[in-house]
Amino acid sequence: MYFQVILCFCMVGACYARTDTEIRAWFFRQGVECSKDHPVTVEEMKLMHQHQFPESRNSKCIGACVFRRANWLDSKGMFDLEQGIAFSEKEYADNPTKLEAGKKLFQFCTKVNEEPVTDGEDGCDRALLLSKCLIGNAKEYGFEVIPTDGPEE
Repeated sequence: MYFQVILCFCMVGACYARTDTEIRAWFFRQGVECSKDHPVTVEEMKLMHQHQFPESRNSKCIGACVFRRANWLDSKGMFDLEQGIAFSEKEYADNPTKLEAGKKLFQFCTKVNEEPVTDGEDGCDRALLLSKCLIGNAKEYGFEVIPTDGPEE
């Protein structure tokens, strides 16, 4: 899951106003670190690179781990809108169009907090829902979603 999450992160930000390429690389590294605790198959990785969503527990939990590292998922496994917006504000302070679009996309995706999940506070199921929402709606909010083979540095 972390690969499809990587590009949605690129769209809505990371810390210190980095370029999209730098953001992508940072999230890729987080996904690699998270995969140590949540290993996935080569097939799952390939799917993730193409923004498809494997349903295995480890695939979902990589997403939760990455979201937590970005402070987008709280300790109860819920999407934290304020943290998402703050994250976006750091990246797009100099780009009002992207900043507003990021805020709207995050706001739209808060609906994932109302969806039932089976893993409680683990956040893995919710991370999958959030990934699907962000990636699935990115274009509508003006963000480009590009399949990746890994980080561009």
